[in-house]
Amino acid sequence: MTLTEISKMTYSLAVGHYINGIKRKSANDIKQCLAHWLYNEDDSYIASISLPDGRWLCKFIRHNDYYDLYIPDTREQEKKLIESIC
Repeated sequence: MTLTEISKMTYSLAVGHYINGIKRKSANDIKQCLAHWLYNEDDSYIASISLPDGRWLCKFIRHNDYYDLYIPDTREQEKKLIESIC
């Protein structure tokens, strides 16, 4: 996906538009955050996203000019994501 596409998708998925506990104003707001997080950090960034079944960790990944979003399906997978950063 492009940065614009992943930003729009994230904005629509996030209940109340909360990413990292902060209410985002628009998909463009998320796009600016992602551009900062993924260019000033590594090629990935772990964030929290509010979903209908609670707050989950997710991972944004940059592959050159393409982007991906990984949201674990289970809390067990989320635990493995946490372990991967420790």
